[in-house]
Amino acid sequence: MHKKYSFDEFTLEYRWSSDFQQIQFTISAPTNGWVALGLNTHNQLTGSDLTMFAVHNGIPVLDDCYIVAPGDHKADVTLGGKNDLRLNMQSVNLGHTILQFERDAIISDRYNLSLKPGQKIWVLLAYSTHPQFDHHSRKRIHRQIEL
Repeated sequence: MHKKYSFDEFTLEYRWSSDFQQIQFTISAPTNGWVALGLNTHNQLTGSDLTMFAVHNGIPVLDDCYIVAPGDHKADVTLGGKNDLRLNMQSVNLGHTILQFERDAIISDRYNLSLKPGQKIWVLLAYSTHPQFDHHSRKRIHRQIEL
């Protein structure tokens, strides 16, 4: 199962594995800075399962994070969780970033949201013009989708 959404300046695409055990996300945004995808069952920042990506000094960095409170996200590993993300592909070129990563659908880590086909979730899409994750977003949107 595959679906593609266009929201303002963002494109979000996801694809389920044939057995629905993994899900692959592809995100594009008009920036050379960081790009983020948050997942939550509620339309709020706190408690969101957050993926952040940027290229730092030529090295791609994909962080599995949790939003503790607005403006306060922490890497899952620092909270006692684990990094459940696998980077498949990235392109940062001429003011545009494309990121593709995958993760397991069902995760026992309390800092990640387990996902299933047909589930309605809120997605947070954001980007910054800077690659450092501590820089504030230039654009952020929230939309509800059905997986």
